Amino acid sequence: MRNPFAPDPRHEGVRPIQLWGLRLFFLLMLVFVTPTAWSALLTH
Repeated sequence: MRNPFAPDPRHEGVRPIQLWGLRLFFLLMLVFVTPTAWSALLTH
């Protein structure tokens, strides 16, 4: 297993832990914010 805190040359030096953090953040936003946003838009 590679070190998740070491920069990865495949992603121009971005650490894999940062990529996974961004993916997790995006998923959480999708799960928790999307229903609220769509219900507000559709009832406006």
